[in-house]
Amino acid sequence: MPWVDIDYARSVVKQMYASDNWRIRVRSMSDEQVLAIYYKHEEMREAKRPRTIVSSEQKPQTCEKPKSLFAPYAGEQLSLDDILNQANT
Repeated sequence: MPWVDIDYARSVVKQMYASDNWRIRVRSMSDEQVLAIYYKHEEMREAKRPRTIVSSEQKPQTCEKPKSLFAPYAGEQLSLDDILNQANT
């Protein structure tokens, strides 16, 4: 399993139940206990997730290339000399 920040795990465990007593109890738990509860919760959640089975008889589907979320800035890059020359003129 990937590494998890203890503060994040503690907040997830606190949100598992709506009771204020539970939140107080989680606040006083050791980090190891919080991580054990968190990982157990994640395992159960992963087990409930439906799996898709791909048969070897199915043809692979062609899909479009995913669009990039990165939009490069289309501009001109100035060097320090350019900036100094513009300031002197």
